[in-house]
Amino acid sequence: MYFSWYWTLPWFDIPMHFLGGFWAFLFLNYLYLFTPLGKIASPAIFLVSGLIFIGLAWEIFEFVFDRIGELGVITIRDSIKDLIFDFLGGGAAYFYLKYIGLWQTRQ
Repeated sequence: MYFSWYWTLPWFDIPMHFLGGFWAFLFLNYLYLFTPLGKIASPAIFLVSGLIFIGLAWEIFEFVFDRIGELGVITIRDSIKDLIFDFLGGGAAYFYLKYIGLWQTRQ
């Protein structure tokens, strides 16, 4: 936001959502493994629903910020693209954990 990259680089939003999905998956995986929250559902349900919740919450934040600033740049197409890249980042985090041998579920 400081350098206005979201407005000067139209593609900047894509890697940010990918990395956000990556981080969110790692965070949700930590919650699943090391907190009592992990006992409420299977790993797939917990992680996918968590990614959906975080992605939608961020899109609502972007929408409100867009309307407050009267920018008018947030569209349905942009939001769907953002959610897709959130999930691609989450999938990359899953494969990363699998690759380095840290993927595990509760026993």
